[in-house]
Amino acid sequence: MLLRGRSPFSGLVLSVLTSLVAALLVVTALGVSAQADPVSPGTPADGPAPAGGASAAGADPADPEQVAEQALETVEELIADPAASLTATGGEKPDLTNALTDLAEVADDLRDDRAAEAKNIMARPTDPTKTCATIDLVCYGPVTDQRACAGGVCVHYVTSGPNAVAPENDGPGGLYPGTAGGRPDYVETVLDTVRHVRDRYRAAGYRAVLPDGTAGGTANDFDVYLGQMPSGYYGYCVSSPSPGAAARTASSYCVLDNDYREYAKHTPLQNLQVTVAHEYFHAVQVAYDATEAVWFREATATWAEDEVYDGINDNRQFLRDGPLGKPGQPLNASAARYGSWIFFRYLSERYPAATGGMANIVRQIWERSAHSGPGAAGQTNLSALSSVLAARGSSFRVTFGKFAAANRYPATSYSEGAAYRLAPTLRGYRIKPGKRVALSTKLSRRASGTVRFKSMTGGKRTLKVHVTIPKATAGGYAMVTIKRAGKKPVTKRLHTNKAGRVKKSYSFGKGVDWVELTLANASSKRRPIQVNARVR
Repeated sequence: MLLRGRSPFSGLVLSVLTSLVAALLVVTALGVSAQADPVSPGTPADGPAPAGGASAAGADPADPEQVAEQALETVEELIADPAASLTATGGEKPDLTNALTDLAEVADDLRDDRAAEAKNIMARPTDPTKTCATIDLVCYGPVTDQRACAGGVCVHYVTSGPNAVAPENDGPGGLYPGTAGGRPDYVETVLDTVRHVRDRYRAAGYRAVLPDGTAGGTANDFDVYLGQMPSGYYGYCVSSPSPGAAARTASSYCVLDNDYREYAKHTPLQNLQVTVAHEYFHAVQVAYDATEAVWFREATATWAEDEVYDGINDNRQFLRDGPLGKPGQPLNASAARYGSWIFFRYLSERYPAATGGMANIVRQIWERSAHSGPGAAGQTNLSALSSVLAARGSSFRVTFGKFAAANRYPATSYSEGAAYRLAPTLRGYRIKPGKRVALSTKLSRRASGTVRFKSMTGGKRTLKVHVTIPKATAGGYAMVTIKRAGKKPVTKRLHTNKAGRVKKSYSFGKGVDWVELTLANASSKRRPIQVNARVR
């Protein structure tokens, strides 16, 4: 969701809700194993969801207060029980981030008492005006917080009540490294981890997180609060206007779990590390543009966590939801916002020039997205991406087309690709001499599809194809991959004429395992494609 048409800080409720939209990291199940030649699921529609999510879908659009009320109810239900919406959504995982996005759009229309409840949900855990309601995020209530501060970072925590941190304090042994005696090992570990992540991003040339004055009780320290996260969530960051900062930018604070012991996928320390890397990157992002699109925030934050902690590989679980799992889905679809991190991995491996161990290209996209400061151009994320690629002699159309083809063979396309799933095909055909096949469909915006041909006979044959894709000015790009027996697949560009058409003949049958056509649509609209083939 883009909020460029409205001031990101038009009111306290809207400012806090808007900032949280890109910061909640949802726990999902591990992706299934890759298939040898899977078939792509149906391409989803490109149209936007109704404001307010599923709960607001039936609201009267002529009654803004009704839409806003139903949007807030959706958020409250998801915080109270993330699993409660599974039945209503047909088994899909609940999405608090999208619900908050919808609420942010309509928050100004809430009546005063409900606006106060929304504000209460988003207030700092230590806020003296915060009431620990039944429906709430982390709240300390009457328990006084303690602080561990060093090097511009303050960790707030409590040692009693439901938000109490892990009491371990035995030094290097146990679940968390630390120093025996003094503060709990977990608090020391959080402080060290946040400072390490911050230093990595600074060394890579990213902007510093903007100061928040004394909002956290100390002057301009970055505040982290520890508490029991609602079931199903790792952590979140909340932003608000930074005193004297440029428009569209914000300062932030983050809330993390108080021990990460209930997350079974990795060790507690590993869960903490990837969460800090992800969430702190959100705090960095709003120092560039607090109104950027959610997909861009999440995809780059999920990319960044793996750059800082490469050995944990938590982000692989999201590959099934992005271009590797669903190439027919738009790259910037809401459902792909985590899984699309693989696109930024592709960019960083194709353009590896780096600062501080992180590829420059992602930082430069954020710089051009900013509206002030060094490198700022005030561009939308895809326009900024196009500018950065143009400076490297390429374009989004060409890069996206090559990316789509690379995803069919991740083991040879990415440094860690042997562990990735294969992108599924759009269609697969086994054809014999004299048989013709025809495919006519549409590709979603910024999506792709691969058509595979295999021979049903063993003799030497010729495969003749006639392909029509969007013309170059409409975002079309095509690649052909030929796999000869006993050899590695070879991929090259399939050149089309100005109208997006091409006729080609390829060796087929004996000595050729398969021929694949990968067709990409890098435009902002759904576009038709046609493939006609026969064997002679």
